[in-house]
Amino acid sequence: MAYSPAIELLKILRFDFEPRGLTQKMCEPAVHFPSWDPDGLLRRVSSALQSLLDIDSKEILTLIQDILPLPQDLISNFIDMLSLTLHSTDLQFETGDSSLLKLWADFNCRSLLRCVGFRQIGNMIHFNSTRENQSTLKPILKLFINISLSKPDALISKLDVSLLSQNKQNSSDERECEQLPTILPVLLPKDKLLRRVPWSSAVEDVEEMVTKKSLASKYWKNKREFNLERSRLSELQLSTAKIQAQELLRHYSLPQRKSAKVKVQAGSTASKGRVSVDYIPPLTASQFEQRKKYSDYLRRSRFAQIDLREARENKKLLHRYADVTH
Repeated sequence: MAYSPAIELLKILRFDFEPRGLTQKMCEPAVHFPSWDPDGLLRRVSSALQSLLDIDSKEILTLIQDILPLPQDLISNFIDMLSLTLHSTDLQFETGDSSLLKLWADFNCRSLLRCVGFRQIGNMIHFNSTRENQSTLKPILKLFINISLSKPDALISKLDVSLLSQNKQNSSDERECEQLPTILPVLLPKDKLLRRVPWSSAVEDVEEMVTKKSLASKYWKNKREFNLERSRLSELQLSTAKIQAQELLRHYSLPQRKSAKVKVQAGSTASKGRVSVDYIPPLTASQFEQRKKYSDYLRRSRFAQIDLREARENKKLLHRYADVTH
């Protein structure tokens, strides 16, 4: 399988590929689809690609390619400006506005805004509200929202001023400091968590008992969900292998039609039999073993990802109660 940026994107989205068949013929690989999408990345990429398909202008697509990647603050400024314009096309912007000034000062960003329909008249920038410009405005806004880390999809359907000029930032200062004396979890450097149970454990009070029961309930809930996910992954991998096996059975069970004339490769001698031009050599023992090992590697790596996510979710349960050490 040749290198392709599209293949690299699919791998980031947790698609896996492996060779198929029992011959050395290069054919379409077997595709393993992602079994989970906890961060919503698959949905966002799908929506972003659909937005690109909805943009008819090749010039706009070229300009978008030129400006990406963009810092999140400029993406946020783009979303604010396009969202306000989408819901109020008569709105005008001052060139002295701090958020607009960053966009208008950048050559590539300014070229994209002009191509979309924004024009500067004096110290004001207004939107040329033609039917073509309005049809282009929404998919561009949808694209920038999908590559943003802070803006919600709600800005497409409804203007919410409270969502403008905001960036979500997760800070460790927001972590609540509570104590579990009978567990004493400690947060070590590199986000490692140590549960330090004292030798002479104190008797837990009623409040801590309720908290620990809640934590235990969440722990077992996580365990059931991840075990269910492992079962789904096993069924998915089994069905993929079954489909490939059925293809091979259909191929080898079909009766071979013998034609009157068979083209053979040149170079046959008395000591070397004639070989058809359509002959495809089967896999050697080492090639078969290599494919088998790679298939097993993909299976183990997918289960390892589930184990890693389960450990991360369980660690989050105690993070708010942990003491920080440096």
